[in-house]
Amino acid sequence: MTRLYKFIDKYENMPIGLGLWLASVFFIIFIRDGFESIVINRSWSTPDSFHLLHFPLFFFSLFLAIIVALHLFSKTDIVKVSKISLVFFCIIIFPVTFDFIFANLAKNKTAYLYIESNLWENLPRFFDFAHDSPDFPRSIRIEIAMIILMSFGYIYLKRRKIFSAFSGALTVFILCFLAVSLPAVLKEIFKLLGFLLSKINLQISPFPSGPMDESILVLLQLLTITALGLFWLRRFDILKYQAIIKNARLTRSLHYCILCLLGVLIKYLDLPVEDVFLPNRIAGALLAVFFAFHFSVVINDLFDIDCDRLSNKDRPLITGALNKKEYLNIGCVFLCLSLLFAYWVSESCVMIILLFIALYFVYSAQPFRLKRLFPISACIIGLEAVFAFAAGEAALDRPIASSYFHGYLFWPIFLIFSLGSNIKDLKDVQGDRAMGVVTLPILLGEDAGRKVIAFLVFLSYCLVPYFLRQLFPGTKLLLLSLCFALASFVYILNKKGKEKIIFVIYFAYVLLLVVLLR
Repeated sequence: MTRLYKFIDKYENMPIGLGLWLASVFFIIFIRDGFESIVINRSWSTPDSFHLLHFPLFFFSLFLAIIVALHLFSKTDIVKVSKISLVFFCIIIFPVTFDFIFANLAKNKTAYLYIESNLWENLPRFFDFAHDSPDFPRSIRIEIAMIILMSFGYIYLKRRKIFSAFSGALTVFILCFLAVSLPAVLKEIFKLLGFLLSKINLQISPFPSGPMDESILVLLQLLTITALGLFWLRRFDILKYQAIIKNARLTRSLHYCILCLLGVLIKYLDLPVEDVFLPNRIAGALLAVFFAFHFSVVINDLFDIDCDRLSNKDRPLITGALNKKEYLNIGCVFLCLSLLFAYWVSESCVMIILLFIALYFVYSAQPFRLKRLFPISACIIGLEAVFAFAAGEAALDRPIASSYFHGYLFWPIFLIFSLGSNIKDLKDVQGDRAMGVVTLPILLGEDAGRKVIAFLVFLSYCLVPYFLRQLFPGTKLLLLSLCFALASFVYILNKKGKEKIIFVIYFAYVLLLVVLLR
């Protein structure tokens, strides 16, 4: 027992950073994948989306879930749990080693697949080795049994409580079973949903026959990784977690997400899509836009430190809550999540998100730093609005399809949000002046600049009924737009006005616009 405690203590405190930890996790996964291909197909893996993305994300999402479970039940620091779990993560190589030896000797065909059906039959007989499942070999069940036993032992050594250890081990089993039977779980959820809707006389499209759509499974795994990653960060350092949440720029990110949703709505009106998993794809597109914007925020903040010292003193790099390296690492996580979500929504969504990120990069970063130049900076923000809208359209495309470009909506979106984007310059006057950034308040003076910006925002509202006159005949939209235009105009002229209130007015306007669209 003394040796066991020393072993655990040694690896819980090993000097390993996040980068080396992640590299070790994914290299172990790729070892498993390589040998699995040899066992199943007698060939090497191919560099496709399954092997490079789906396979690693499956194991990583499950690994994170087990780490969180062990942390909660053992009441051990989550960093220590993550380090010791990495040592035992090598257990995923066991099934392919076992089957390479014994399946080859017996000349049995081996497969490692999801449980696609018969969820309630497989659950109670999971460890019944007399229950033969060709798509779920005994080696996998042995692997999961070993993981459960190790989880029980670790929690018991930490807590010395049988009930806690049993509960934790049971939770780990449930997590493993849910991961390997995700398609069957989704089918059961769909059946339940269909039953509930039938009780209120609503019909839902039939569940797709055959294997589950790979993109749906990966999007759910990405959602799991995102949620667990946030939880991990909160348990690791709550101050850093709070700094990131506080710096989320929720009003601006919500602005882009709303445009993404409007893209979905307009595309759906043009071409209704019968897809029971459409909400999942829409969520993927929204998160792709959300994380793309926040990666761009990180890049902007890294190049805006001197400006923020004067105008935005609560930013994490200014308060010292995060250093540059930590902040850049977080930005890279945002970038990866954005591109992964976009890829599994559709291929056209990836290209749209890349355009979004690239344009924001030249907007913020040296040597271009186009945010210094008016009106180029406003035009870039207008284009970003177009791309966010287009990402929503791409959510309704199949992964191999090319998104249709609504040319007739390009100019309205671009012009309206180019005009309205100047509102962001009112709160950064002091920093912009010091850094030589050219904006309307710098060119015209703060008072005159405020009046011009108020007028441009007023004009942006007034353009909406003009561009949408075919969708909204009559005077309802015109009167609605004039009311919100006047409210924004008056509020912007108030020097004590806050940017958040201006966004609230804008969000209320969009909500009423959608109600009219119905």
